[in-house]
Amino acid sequence: MRPIEFRVWDIANKAMDYRKPQHSSLTNSFNYRSENPLMQYTGLLDKNGTKIFEGDIVKLQDFSAYEEVYYKGTIDYIQSHFSFKYLNIKPSKRLGLGTFYPDGEQNIAVELEVVGNIYEDSHLFDNN
Repeated sequence: MRPIEFRVWDIANKAMDYRKPQHSSLTNSFNYRSENPLMQYTGLLDKNGTKIFEGDIVKLQDFSAYEEVYYKGTIDYIQSHFSFKYLNIKPSKRLGLGTFYPDGEQNIAVELEVVGNIYEDSHLFDNN
């Protein structure tokens, strides 16, 4: 079972808050206000051991290609599942994050690398 962790984008201070909740109520733990986006940990680590959260911008290496091909995308929570949403494919396409488990025992997504998040690194959306 994956650990339940969240982070919050503090709009007023323009900073990400990664504190672990100390209470049963997330709103008390983060001084959470509805205008501050709350993002959940997916339970996956990227190829460098970085935790993958909703709102992360990740780079996906396509091992099925004959040459090195990378795609950029965001992590979203849609219909009770985490997914990878391609940024540089039109029309947009999604992959379920379960696709990236190399085996049932590990939680490392070897094809994914966190390169930023949608709040602090919006410049990464340029030149998809």
